[in-house]
Amino acid sequence: MVEDSTCVLARGVNLAQAVLNMLFGSKQETPRFLTAAHRRIQARLESGWSSMMVEATTVEDDELRQFLKHQQHYAGGGTAIPLGDRGGVPANAATVDLRKELRDQYPKMSHHVNEPTALLLPSGRRPKRIKRGHVWLHGSYPALVVRNVKAGLHILKKPSQVARHRGRLCLAGAFAVPKDADEDRVITDPSVNQLVDPDELPRPKFAYIPKLRVTYAPRGGVLVVSKRDARHYFHSLKIGRKWHRWLCGPPIFMSGGKLRFPACCTAPMGFGPSAGWAQALTDVTTSAADMPRERRLHPDECAPGDFPLWGSIYDDIWAIDHAQGDDQRDLHGPGWLSRAEQAWVDRGVHPNTKKSIDAAEGAEVQGYFVHPTKHWLGVSVQKRMKLFQATFYLLSLQRVLVSDMERWVGKYGYVHSCRPPMRSIFADTYRWLEQMRASKARFAILPDAVWLECMYAALLLPYCQFDVSSPYSNRVECSDSSMTGIGRAWTCVPSEVVQSMAQLCDHPGTYTNLALPHGIGLQETQTCPLAKLALPSDVFWHKVGAPYRPLYIYLGEADAAVWVAEDRLRRPVDDGGRFAHPLDSACCVGAFSKGRSASKLLNERCRKLCAVAVAGGHEVFYPWIASAENPADEPSRRFEGGRGEDYRPEPQALQQLHADPFTPQNWSGNERFFLHLCSGVPRKGDLISAICALTTEQGLSVLGLRVGPAASYDQCERCLIGSDLVTGKHVQTVLDLIHSGRVLGAYASPPDRTFSNVLRVTADEERSFSVVRKKRDVWRCSHGCSRRRQREVTLESTLALLCIGLIGEVRLCGGWVAFKHRARTSAPSVFQSSEAQMLIAIAHLEYYSAEDLLPGHNGQPTGFLLPSGSKPSVQAQAGYPRSRLEVACPSAVNVRLAQLFVEKAIQARANGFQQPCKPLLVGHGGDGVEPWCGAFLLSALRDATKARYDQAWQHLHRELQLNGIAWDDASEEEQDIILAEWLVDGYEQGLGRAEYGCLPCALRRMNPRARYTTAWKVFDIWGTLQPPQQAAAAPPELISAMMVVFVALGKVDLGLIVCLCFSGLLRVGESLRLRWKDVFFSSGVLTLCLAQTKRGMEQKVVITNPMVLTWVVQYYKFSQQLNWGENLFHRSYSSVLRWVKKVAALLGAGHVQLTTHSFRRSGASELARRGVPIADIMMFGRWLSDRSAREYIRKGEDEREESYCSQGAKRALAEI
Repeated sequence: MVEDSTCVLARGVNLAQAVLNMLFGSKQETPRFLTAAHRRIQARLESGWSSMMVEATTVEDDELRQFLKHQQHYAGGGTAIPLGDRGGVPANAATVDLRKELRDQYPKMSHHVNEPTALLLPSGRRPKRIKRGHVWLHGSYPALVVRNVKAGLHILKKPSQVARHRGRLCLAGAFAVPKDADEDRVITDPSVNQLVDPDELPRPKFAYIPKLRVTYAPRGGVLVVSKRDARHYFHSLKIGRKWHRWLCGPPIFMSGGKLRFPACCTAPMGFGPSAGWAQALTDVTTSAADMPRERRLHPDECAPGDFPLWGSIYDDIWAIDHAQGDDQRDLHGPGWLSRAEQAWVDRGVHPNTKKSIDAAEGAEVQGYFVHPTKHWLGVSVQKRMKLFQATFYLLSLQRVLVSDMERWVGKYGYVHSCRPPMRSIFADTYRWLEQMRASKARFAILPDAVWLECMYAALLLPYCQFDVSSPYSNRVECSDSSMTGIGRAWTCVPSEVVQSMAQLCDHPGTYTNLALPHGIGLQETQTCPLAKLALPSDVFWHKVGAPYRPLYIYLGEADAAVWVAEDRLRRPVDDGGRFAHPLDSACCVGAFSKGRSASKLLNERCRKLCAVAVAGGHEVFYPWIASAENPADEPSRRFEGGRGEDYRPEPQALQQLHADPFTPQNWSGNERFFLHLCSGVPRKGDLISAICALTTEQGLSVLGLRVGPAASYDQCERCLIGSDLVTGKHVQTVLDLIHSGRVLGAYASPPDRTFSNVLRVTADEERSFSVVRKKRDVWRCSHGCSRRRQREVTLESTLALLCIGLIGEVRLCGGWVAFKHRARTSAPSVFQSSEAQMLIAIAHLEYYSAEDLLPGHNGQPTGFLLPSGSKPSVQAQAGYPRSRLEVACPSAVNVRLAQLFVEKAIQARANGFQQPCKPLLVGHGGDGVEPWCGAFLLSALRDATKARYDQAWQHLHRELQLNGIAWDDASEEEQDIILAEWLVDGYEQGLGRAEYGCLPCALRRMNPRARYTTAWKVFDIWGTLQPPQQAAAAPPELISAMMVVFVALGKVDLGLIVCLCFSGLLRVGESLRLRWKDVFFSSGVLTLCLAQTKRGMEQKVVITNPMVLTWVVQYYKFSQQLNWGENLFHRSYSSVLRWVKKVAALLGAGHVQLTTHSFRRSGASELARRGVPIADIMMFGRWLSDRSAREYIRKGEDEREESYCSQGAKRALAEI
């Protein structure tokens, strides 16, 4: 059975891979060996096909034929049947005064509800003839009409009271579609629809689920759905009496042979305006319920960036929450919908309580399934399996019914809405269907090209879904083309900015054709239906170009986009991510956003992008940008004879959008930065451009950030309050970024206009100088200055002091720094201030003039503070390609400063250090240990551990300062005594032993050579006098009993967690973070790769116990988990702890006080009891010191607990 399923899975993966190759149109030879990219693609394809291998029964041909007649939205509905007394009839109809409810929020619709003439065409514009709607009645139809009249749904009209058009009765058709086992759904087909003015017809605007492709939900937790449904919603919407005569249905004969026509008193389903009126009433209801508009999924607004969110469609209101674990107290959806339900009731709408759900897992929303744990949205696997079988049923027929093919393509269109690139599969199919409609053929033979496209669509069904937990890549890449070359430009921005760009450009696809003037269908106002986005300006773009001669410029731009997409497959970090790919071609943006194009040549490129997106699990968004702002335009024109700004005409955009400006707190946490304080507006040749260009050439990944105030001299008072650099919140953000250790360098150039003598020219052209600052106090304004001048002095002094402080923080954390200001020969000078002198002393800086940096410099007298020993007069190394630097940064001073920084950064990287300079933080390191080395030794620890260590050191440092003691000046023996006395003081004051114990651990980490024997002895005696509460050890009999109980209760994952923690000495948190790709089997050996441990480094655990290996293999078969990126266990820490205590109490071991850490301690104790050396236990348990390992060994306690629990555990095990 396992071999058969494996073979089927392998065949499915091979077929899917062949389909992707054919869609891409690759003509390359088959590679002789598989690269890492090939293996990632195959693993993704395998994961998709394994998800489709569900327990589904084979559907018979009759059922498949019925399925092909059904619509996608209603389960079992869509096939017309005769209308009879099974039609749904409410107990009370017309309970909502629609005109009154819409009057305030939708006054125009309110008028339409009461006045037909406002919605119907004028007499001169009406068609000469109208076609009557479809009529299919059952013999019991008169009984249904009688029930409708009794409920108030219909009113009977005489023939003279029925509206006429050109002398003929204007009647409505009527039929039914299956709804459920109790009743049918009544459908009205009014002929008056042909008389409605299309410009006045209200269009419903409801939630479009594929817009959630831009929404993000973190991994872990579950997505839960809440829904409310109204019963007989359209039957409740009362309309004006003047509409009755226009909405008369098929007549019935009353007693005495009288002919009567049932006229609708409510908005019937099938009447053109009914959908818009119903959606408007739902919008009024949600507004009255105070449901947050910013959390609504609406087609005309950006989708919410995260959960919770809500949406509505006619009579359905739903909400999706992201719940963490079993705790559902913070869910918003049930509360929102309860208020909406009450608002419905207040307006006379009757909720359908049978369909109301709160925080349900595995529910559908508007026909899309929301997977609770894997966080993907799409048509359910069961429906896709049925469509899969229906596809092969059609392909097996010699001649197919054309109407079945049309509905089949419509079903795939609905499935492909979750994955727009899939729409490019159907190219010849659409053309063939148009030919069949024109010829009015009923049966036809499928052409070979259409048959192949049907096969492609079926084999790629497993990938028609989108994952809301896939990460956003912070790499934004643009592409462009000219008639001589194609170019690319990429940069890094925070993932929040990428998501914002995706939200702003998530527009619906438009019609594209290369024969159109701009390659895209324009609106009636001759404007493009797309919105144009302005890219963030404060970024550095890396550029590359290649010669290329496209047939059309649009095809060249499409080929450049394919070039970018292919490279994503080569980067493992981009696997399964979401991306922003700005383009300046409205034609390509429209085609790629829609997923297909009417142009055959452009659709071929869409197919290539589809193959890449499926293979890499990519979700790409295409913002439309101006050609003049496209950074990839320059590299695409490098192969032209002359560089001209000959941008082709662009269509007028629907609206202009701007990406949110980003700040330092938006980054993910792995980037390294260079800060330019008081940078001003971005300029060509500034320092950030030089830094980015040079670091890129030297293979360094450094992002430049410009941090400058938006202050002006004319508005100094306002800018002191609201500008960025002089705002406390922004400065704190910059400080947090500096203290995180991710800032490699900083450069400050505060404005210095008021630090020089101000030149005055009188009317007689006499020149004089005035001093605006005091000589003794450089930060204050001299007497007699104007008020405006005083504000200038205050602003520049504030900025200079802030820059001095921030530069000092960067230098203390090990960053390279530089400070620029007017030369100290000027009077007054910042460099002569006490603050600058303190910075020079603490940060080990030296003063250099511009002449020292560049001999022969003829600019204004400028001074610099640089790290000691910078040797700025040394020329650049021969390896620096200065020609490219001069193009990117023509300023020689900036180039020289960039070289100084990069030299330090390269030297640090070669020696294995993260920072260019040695950190100067007080107290980091001890005797004989460089501070930089101590910081490096701590870098492997987790952030929380480092924070505890730093807090303990700050505690001791404050006490030493009060007593006038310098830790660095003391010898190791003196430090040992100081530390021991500090621990004794903590014990005598009754403080926590764990808090004080962090400092000896930190010192041992930073200086492994130092022993601190006395301090550690004091710490051990403290533990003896005040023994800490630690996890209890348990005998192996109790552990085995707990594993068996978990399996008996159906909690197999909990049983395996206990097994791994006990046998592999794992922490529960480490086991919960295990993924299937971290588990390896080889010749009776189980290897677990722990990607994240307590010390933050990757570790491996090797288990050879055959029983444990059997448990893991059986769990693998039980879970049927083939997605290697998924976790082994989908449980939270609190859930594991809760079940451990429950099962311990069930086994009569509640007094043992077991915790999740008891299994690791019990495993270590059991190894020691069996005589395993302490050195082997340390290696297996991944302890660095025998002190920590011995604390885990509890042989005596283990034997005590065995005497109390062993018999009870054995009895419980026997009973089970």
